[in-house]
Parts: sequence; structure tokens; C-alpha cells
Amino acid sequence: MGADRKLADWAQIVDYFRNLDAAAERVKIDGEGRTTLGKPFLAVVITSEKNMGDLEAIRQANLRLFDPRGLSDEEAAKLVATGKTIVTHNHGFHATEVAAPQTSMELAYLLATSQDPRILDILDKTVRRHAHRRRPAPRHRASERQRPVVRQDVPDPRRAGVESSGTGCPKA
Repeated sequence: MGADRKLADWAQIVDYFRNLDAAAERVKIDGEGRTTLGKPFLAVVITSEKNMGDLEAIRQANLRLFDPRGLSDEEAAKLVATGKTIVTHNHGFHATEVAAPQTSMELAYLLATSQDPRILDILDKTVRRHAHRRRPAPRHRASERQRPVVRQDVPDPRRAGVESSGTGCPKA
């Protein structure tokens, strides 16, 4: 999804996560709303298959720790020892922040498919919530504006051996 000089638009990002939800046991769309412009807004959970079956218990344990009134030290210690950390990724806010929404798909794919023991360990210890763009309409407009402007016949100076001035611009 996406490539150099090609941004995935909001509809493509949403479709990607819906497909990943359908195909991967570690991925679940945990909520879908609508923006003020009627665009879909997804909340996606990525965790181990075991944790996926225990999401409500994990949520309840975290809520209990969040508001510890009446919680004994022993119960708190047990919840901490057996609990899972909930991590929220916010993949961008402003329309010009193009990397975060693009990399959200790469990160989700890695977490959904990796067999690396380090990744599997992370997924066993955490529940990762992905919020995909707080404002998708500007993202859509940015990707639409980018499409007609990018000329594929112009070589990318970063790959053409052009020396950089350090500012991202070629040296004069």
C-alpha cells in the first residue's frame, strides 16, 4: 500500500484495515464511527490471539487500576503482575503529516503477521489500539492534491546521486 510519491488516501487506508481485520486473528476493528463529513473513523485493536479473547477482562483490569478506590495492595499487585499494557497509537492529526497514516499500515501488517519472537512477546504483553487520523478529510484532500502534481518522469534527487545541502534541497 503506497509507494514513493504515492499516498494512500483515506478510503484506501480504511479498506486496508478492514481487509486486515478479516484476514488476521490478531487484528480487530473495535469501533467504527463517522466524521463530521461522513467518512468512516476506525478504532483498531492489535494484540495476540490469546489477548484478543480476553479483551474485556483486560479492559476491566485496567479500569480497576485506573480508579483504585477500595483496591487492596494485594489485588493491585496481582492486577499489575497479570495485566496487559494498553498502548494507543495516534497515526497523525494534520493533513500534511503524511508519514504516520502511511506507516500505520506497515506497522499493523508487521504486528499482524510477524512470527518474530520479540514481536510475539510484545503482543502477549500489550493491547495496541490504533486511532487512524483524527481528521481524515484533510488527509483525503492532501492525497488528492498530490496525485496530479507528482510527475513520475522526474527522477527523485535522493536516488539520483545528487548531493544534498542538508536542507533537503540539492546543492546549488
